[in-house]
Amino acid sequence: MALCAPLIQIGCCCAQGAQKALEDMTDVDRLAKESMGTAQRCMDVGTSMAGAVQGKGKSFSPDPMALMKIIPLFTDAKGMCDSMVGMTEDVVSAAVQMVEKCNEAMDNCITGTCKQCGCAAGDGSDPDDPPPADYSGDIDELEGLKNAFMGGNLMGMVTNGAAAMDGIEGKVTLIGTICQAIMDFCTAIVKITTALLGGNLAQIPPQVSKFFRCIRLSDMIKQFAEELMRLVHIFADLFKAMVDKIQSFNPMNAAAGALGAAGDAAGALGDMVGAPTSLGGAMKMGGW
Repeated sequence: MALCAPLIQIGCCCAQGAQKALEDMTDVDRLAKESMGTAQRCMDVGTSMAGAVQGKGKSFSPDPMALMKIIPLFTDAKGMCDSMVGMTEDVVSAAVQMVEKCNEAMDNCITGTCKQCGCAAGDGSDPDDPPPADYSGDIDELEGLKNAFMGGNLMGMVTNGAAAMDGIEGKVTLIGTICQAIMDFCTAIVKITTALLGGNLAQIPPQVSKFFRCIRLSDMIKQFAEELMRLVHIFADLFKAMVDKIQSFNPMNAAAGALGAAGDAAGALGDMVGAPTSLGGAMKMGGW
């Protein structure tokens, strides 16, 4: 919605204010492009993880030694999740900075009265904006698969492990879906900033509605990235749980535990024989 003439006069900035607003939007442009690249890298990692886990539900076997062979897969997958968490944190941070820069641009460009009035393009929303991302149901399903896997014996682990892998395979594509939405929001911001930066200073005040739109888009980037982080965290937790559970059935661990217990018992017996309170010690001390 365009600003009315009286508000343009009241809120119109000087050339210096407009220049500062352009500098702020230059930062927004940079942050949006960086976030777009980060989201693309996150999508690429998600695609690699999807390929790594595809069809691996069949790898679960009641043979503990065979299970040991798939541990590296889960360890690598968790590493991928950890890297994606770092990427989403970067996107969230950039989105917060973009909102701050847009607000600074408006502060430099218009008065507080104009900024708060209803004529200034509302909240920057668009009828085509998607609803907030909410993958709580998917996260709950993955959490349930993790709990079932952790609670079973060796045979149960085989069944639940295959189910867990099928669940991961079915949900991992959501990473790409969310990343694509984030990139679309970033693209929309860059389209606005490119137009603003390509104009002249006199065009800045009438374009205040574009600042509100960038704030709205930045908020959506932040919300979608935070939801992506929740999803990736549960993937990481599930992969770690699978590694820990499989390792608990490792025959080598069991053998090491048995040897350790035998060593402890032998050590305890030796202490009893050599202690002054033992029968042998008492006989020696008494001169028997």
